[in-house]
Amino acid sequence: MSTIATRTAPVSYTFAPDTDRIMAETILANTREIGGIRIGQLPTNLLFVDYSYQRPTRSKVQKIAADFDPQKCGCLLVSYRESDGLFAIIDGGNRFEAAKLIGETSLPCQILVGLSIEQEALVFAAQNDNRVRLTENDLLKAQVRAGDESAIGFQNLCKEFGIKLYANAPSGHLVCTKTARRYFDHDANALRWVFDMICRASWNTASKGFSVYTITPLFNLYESIHGNVNEIEGKLLYVMQRYAPVALLDKARAIFSTHTRTEAVTALLARIIDGTISTQIEAVA
Repeated sequence: MSTIATRTAPVSYTFAPDTDRIMAETILANTREIGGIRIGQLPTNLLFVDYSYQRPTRSKVQKIAADFDPQKCGCLLVSYRESDGLFAIIDGGNRFEAAKLIGETSLPCQILVGLSIEQEALVFAAQNDNRVRLTENDLLKAQVRAGDESAIGFQNLCKEFGIKLYANAPSGHLVCTKTARRYFDHDANALRWVFDMICRASWNTASKGFSVYTITPLFNLYESIHGNVNEIEGKLLYVMQRYAPVALLDKARAIFSTHTRTEAVTALLARIIDGTISTQIEAVA
């Protein structure tokens, strides 16, 4: 038994090189090659992350492990290092660490052969060049098709209020899907009230009508009064109908200049409701 120095990691790895190399080469000889790409199921004990060019393991490993589904794992991208008889992970380090946490003993991998460590590093650095990231709306669409109850419920709520999700539009387009979905999962009734207020104030046809600058402050307001909105709706609607979203945002930033935009609008609405600032929003009372 010996330690291989090239297996750079924050922990020491000790193994039987001859046994591992024989196993690795046997697997490699029997992997399927499709269009020049080798695909194989590799034992986790033959995989490792080279931290000389890789990013450190992230905190989300625990979450990945908690939700781990082998069918959704996808292939790790690995490079066979003949000198070690091991496979260096180029893409998929977090999935690898999560799989080990829950006792997975093998993972599907796309295998590259004949790369130097420097070439591996170049592949790692360029891995996002040809990759188009999923937007939040792309993710929602796929989850709806997969039958995800939360995604279906959120989409139905948006349809109820005529909110556009899958096309850029000058108005009526939700531009903070990730935030709105988080609110839906936390309190669907609160988000329904938010959408309803936006539509009743005709903000749904205005610029930034369904943006984080409108949805977050209204959601925060609903939560702060525990859903007891009957007494405040009249005053709130008066202000929302008097000022378009962008105009209200400008007023809020002028008064609360040290706040973020969403914090400024949240603070402004709270002050209007408690009477500290008048509905005319000219000055602090």
